[in-house]
Amino acid sequence: MLISLAVPARRQQAHARSPLLGLAALTWLAVAALVVTLVAMTVQVAHAYGGHLPRVAPTTLPPGVLHLDGWADRLIVVANCLWVAAAARYATALARHLDGPPQVVAVAAPRRPSRGEKSEPAPILGAAEILQP
Repeated sequence: MLISLAVPARRQQAHARSPLLGLAALTWLAVAALVVTLVAMTVQVAHAYGGHLPRVAPTTLPPGVLHLDGWADRLIVVANCLWVAAAARYATALARHLDGPPQVVAVAAPRRPSRGEKSEPAPILGAAEILQP
């Protein structure tokens, strides 16, 4: 949610802010739905067992107990995946707008020394050296 709020509200990027905020809200609604379904299921199981929860988890749910918590779990996963996809799409579009098309940089792997040959440590490159054309 905080990242969604940090998306600039400039006119050029206003189209990206709305879906991110909507999907961020959907993730929180999914968490709230999970809490509600777990509480409802716990109350229903306690009611089915005479007002108390069993000491050992039952292998099957008693009749009259709705088992919606599994669907709430799935909704959380789907909402989070949709939010990540939307955020990645926004970030990719923003990077293309700012930097132009992405450049692929190939970095050669260091040569392995042969037997008996002393190996030298590979130089450590910073991000600026790697990304230079």
